[in-house]
Amino acid sequence: MSGIIAFNDDPVSVIFSGVTDLAGDVTVKVGGVVTATDGTSVDAVQTGKGDVSVTVDAGATVNGGTFGVVADSQNSAYSGNITVVIDGTVNGATAGGFGIGVQAFAYSNGDVGVQTGATSVINATTGASTRGRSAGPRCYRRMSRSSA
Repeated sequence: MSGIIAFNDDPVSVIFSGVTDLAGDVTVKVGGVVTATDGTSVDAVQTGKGDVSVTVDAGATVNGGTFGVVADSQNSAYSGNITVVIDGTVNGATAGGFGIGVQAFAYSNGDVGVQTGATSVINATTGASTRGRSAGPRCYRRMSRSSA
């Protein structure tokens, strides 16, 4: 069972049609604890026109059964950008088996960015702690660590 699912459309119609022409950004900000016993803890999906933004604040924890945070822009006709900022803790694969801490995909020409801060921790028991993909020119990961 997923923790937070954020769509810009009815998820049932997206399953059947794949994409929509709706406009609007999808934004999720986590300031506490979000846990999914199975599946994805935070699932932010754009199926139309707009950007996707997910922020996990310092001190917040996301526990995903398979995926911790997923941020996708699924409509290849529009250039939706993906921005993920992790300052807290993200755990993937808490249910065991394959897991990913953060996944950020743009199926368009949009930019994909995953930024980690000095207090961030991203864990995955198997799979990858972070992975990103863009059909466009830029996919970046910016890490900021304090030198202790």
